[in-house]
Amino acid sequence: MNLAWFTGMVEDISDPNEMGRVRVRCFGFHTPKTVGGVKPDLDEDGKPDLDTPDLLWAPCILPVTDPNINGVAGTPPGLQPGSMVIGFFRDSPDFQDPVILGGISNAK
Repeated sequence: MNLAWFTGMVEDISDPNEMGRVRVRCFGFHTPKTVGGVKPDLDEDGKPDLDTPDLLWAPCILPVTDPNINGVAGTPPGLQPGSMVIGFFRDSPDFQDPVILGGISNAK
């Protein structure tokens, strides 16, 4: 299995399935949300920009003390929109199955 590592920023924590997933913009894989305050229509490769609702839901690796059960996990502990994270894609080279390994401290 080839894993593709990424760093990214959490943009949404309101998982409709209450599984503790987050939507994350993965740097180097997803187009930026804005460039110079202006939302781009296309990235440098001519691919459409991804809005937050278009980002994939990424499960978070949780400690064994967390129930990890649908509807019980809730919001991932500590992650908020704007949180920096590190993770990997389980399905490289397709990059459609992200997993969050943990948070990275950052200053706003």
